Amino acid sequence: MKAFCNTIAQLLKKLPALSLSFILAFVFSAALACGPGLFEDDARFCLFRPSTINYPQLSAMQYSQKLFHYFNREDFESENTINCKEWQQVTDKTVSYNDIFNLQYHTSPDSFLAAYQAQKWENFNGNSFVKWLTAKKNRRFLEYFATAKAIERTQDITDKGWGHYFHKVETSTLDSLKQVCYTRYKKKLPAFLRLRYGFQFLKCAYYAVDPNDQPKIDEVFKTLASNSSITSQWAYIYYALLQQENLQQAHYLVKAFDICDAKKYRAFSLLSVATLDTLAQTTGDHYIRVMARAIAAMKNPGRSLQDIQFVFDNDPANKYLPLLITREINKLEDWLYSPEVLYFQPFLAENYFTTTVDDPVRYNFEYDKKYLEEFLEQLLRIQRFKSTTFLNIAVAHLYNMSHQHSSARDILFNMEEPVVKEERISFLLEKLFTIVNSKPIQADEVKNEIAALVEKLGKLDDAERYYSPYYSYPAGGISSVLLYLSRKYQALGQTVIAGLLYEKAGIRTNEYIYPPYGESNFYGFISYFEKYAGPEDIDELLKLKHKTNKTPFEQMINPAIWGQDEIYYDLKGTLYIRRSDFASAMEAFRKLPDNFWDTAYEFKAYLPLTSVSDVEQIISFPTGNQKKYTVASKKQVVADVLQIETLLQQAKTNQQKALYTLWLANARLNISYFGKAWMLYAYGKTSNEPSGPGDSYHFAYYYINPNNTNNTENYYYLKDARRLYEQALQLAKGDNELSARCLLMLSVCDEYQHAFDPAESNSTSTGPYRSPFKKELGRLYSKTKFFETVAVSCPDVKADAIGSR
Repeated sequence: MKAFCNTIAQLLKKLPALSLSFILAFVFSAALACGPGLFEDDARFCLFRPSTINYPQLSAMQYSQKLFHYFNREDFESENTINCKEWQQVTDKTVSYNDIFNLQYHTSPDSFLAAYQAQKWENFNGNSFVKWLTAKKNRRFLEYFATAKAIERTQDITDKGWGHYFHKVETSTLDSLKQVCYTRYKKKLPAFLRLRYGFQFLKCAYYAVDPNDQPKIDEVFKTLASNSSITSQWAYIYYALLQQENLQQAHYLVKAFDICDAKKYRAFSLLSVATLDTLAQTTGDHYIRVMARAIAAMKNPGRSLQDIQFVFDNDPANKYLPLLITREINKLEDWLYSPEVLYFQPFLAENYFTTTVDDPVRYNFEYDKKYLEEFLEQLLRIQRFKSTTFLNIAVAHLYNMSHQHSSARDILFNMEEPVVKEERISFLLEKLFTIVNSKPIQADEVKNEIAALVEKLGKLDDAERYYSPYYSYPAGGISSVLLYLSRKYQALGQTVIAGLLYEKAGIRTNEYIYPPYGESNFYGFISYFEKYAGPEDIDELLKLKHKTNKTPFEQMINPAIWGQDEIYYDLKGTLYIRRSDFASAMEAFRKLPDNFWDTAYEFKAYLPLTSVSDVEQIISFPTGNQKKYTVASKKQVVADVLQIETLLQQAKTNQQKALYTLWLANARLNISYFGKAWMLYAYGKTSNEPSGPGDSYHFAYYYINPNNTNNTENYYYLKDARRLYEQALQLAKGDNELSARCLLMLSVCDEYQHAFDPAESNSTSTGPYRSPFKKELGRLYSKTKFFETVAVSCPDVKADAIGSR
């Protein structure tokens, strides 16, 4: 009896395995059973983003820096670059920058020191920096460079493999090098060399600790801190770490964060929120207190309004206020928009599940809306003190979030378009956001207005693209707006527009919908429409695809690459099958070549070659019309179903009607989640699909909902199959053999249904569910040939039927 002879739990474990190519088709889903693979910030919906204009060193402190790809070290000069440029300056720019960089950062200490000690430089022929260093007049610079390489060699970092590193510091060697550096720092050397020797002394003092060095450390730091060289920024970090008292160390790290752009992230990472809070409460330095509160706010994933108020009240011109304001706006966007737009819970999950109320998500959602009002009130206070382009856009954004769209319009449409590119992008995004929320977006004139703004933004927003060239627009602000716009059209029931906008946005959401890439018959081209469209929408989609004189809005939503017509017609027919309209499905499938399903996607692996009326995978002997299909084909399966329906209509006797009804019931079972022809109904399948119609399909499992409840009732709960088996049983009265088959198949449906029932999976009962239909089968039909065959083939059924378990 094959699978049916096992328990239902075993059956579920033996769902058809997915081929490798099928798994790769859903590459962002782990084993087809969990959410898309994302950076943590990509799970947040955050649109507002102009805070680090002309200050890219702060990009790592944004709330959603990964989402906007702002943390790109190419946006600003790294400390390595600054160092090499300072060296190039001291050579009167006679030396190649690349030669300096290669010798400084790509040359091992051993190779350089070996050449230096032997005074043999053949391995460095062609390096203009080595040539400059080895010139007689530059002997002191060569001597320093050798000293720096010697210090570097004492800090041996050995790769142990598997991501483990061994860091060994040769303290005894550093002691002597420390003295050399301090002695030379005190000499009358060029300022460039004195500063570098001073820094190397601090570095050695950090690793080779000696309390007696403190006066020298203070002396050297005072000199370094008063200059503009990169050595000053390096010195701040080491001097802070050389402080023995925790709060004193934090004091200098706070200063390092503020003063040292090249070391800003390093200082930030060394400061804890607890230490910052203690420092702010105990220090008598007003500047340090404000900075400590500002940095603490940057580290806070929760509400930071009190810190922002403190910073503004004590330093209204504080340069970090735009960042803090943007972070707070991004948090509100995450908390309020992530569930609505991305279908993710807000990233700060604790915020949503710490209450004891019946509906914590709704409770905290309302709480966040109140916080939005409070934050807007305070931002208006800041704006009244000093109105700037940034603050005006920020206030307009909060007005839009508060559904005060007329107030947002009053600000935006009375502003000059900003000159600075990042501000202009944010301004245009905000205008688009305002239009989407305040005008009838289904109207043609509004659509054209939206298209014009999107085109303008597309020329400005040059953030990183996902899977170029398959998406016309980059990820970032414009993509967020397009996704938001998709949800708006989805709410209006304009599925074609919503789906194409979703594809255009190219943002992964917590749902089994994947934007298309790759071959033209890939599932991604229909994934959105498979969930939300009806057959009529597919006609509209194809009409738009082949339209030659598209409007500006239609050009805007037009995909960079369309799927082939065949994949859309296949979807149209499949959607009709979900409506149990096999005749209309056949009309759609007739537009496809007979071998389409044999060559496209994964249909060949999951469509049967034996009649859909046969359930030989459940019971091991023929039960249907025993037709064989010539190729894996939805068209042949549907033709088979239609032929059985015709036979049923033409049947004269109840026995004939019972037989054909049984065949139709088998067909409905086979095109369900549990059957051999499940891909007639769906496009993917996992053993972890949500159980029950009450489950949210928004947890990125493959799940055919939404659309209509019949998807759940028929595909997972076998409503039509069970109804047809019951009809067949009624019609088969007097034919014990046929009645026995109907009862057995009813027990199959019953046990499948219970296996998928969440209440059953949470049950405390021991063992799998046993259908009472089996008892009925044993009581009424144990003398039939059918039951005797079942009893031999599958003792489990016999045991359940006669009560021996």
